[in-house]
Amino acid sequence: MAHRALVAYERPDGDYDLHHSRWGGTDLSLARRITAETPFGGPGGVRARRGPSPEVGPRPVERRPTDVGLDFDGVLDAVDVRRHEALYVVGEDYAVTAYLPLWFGLPGVAPDVTAGALVAVDPDGGPYGGPRIRRWFRATKGVVADAVDCGALTRDEAVAYLAGRVEERAGDSREVVLVVP
Repeated sequence: MAHRALVAYERPDGDYDLHHSRWGGTDLSLARRITAETPFGGPGGVRARRGPSPEVGPRPVERRPTDVGLDFDGVLDAVDVRRHEALYVVGEDYAVTAYLPLWFGLPGVAPDVTAGALVAVDPDGGPYGGPRIRRWFRATKGVVADAVDCGALTRDEAVAYLAGRVEERAGDSREVVLVVP
């Protein structure tokens, strides 16, 4: 299974060109690999394979954009919080902001929910690192799913609770974009 990500490159006019990355959502290391010298994350990733030498994989970010000239809201509209595991926004100066999509749906209880959030995370770890936020969110979502399953919360109350918890966890130190269709 691929770890899909979207990469939005800022243009001189302030709009964005949107590119796909098949493996960019794995561990958020793509945020460190996108630079002025390697705008698409480098020549390709090195993947282990059976045998004595590693295999060079495909370029981390597809060169051909899927959408051109999107405003930031258009970039946000392109993110599917159920399918994408990361969004990278690349400034003209190649400063990269990594966002972690968090889906508010509850498998088995409320799988048709399309709401979620994008949380700016630190790809290098720390209290707002991607893996730590992912673990916290999975645990929180598991407890909320149990509450919905036993009738203590409605599906809409669960979504509102998750949105509030994500905003509270991020506090003033992290940007949170709620995705509510």
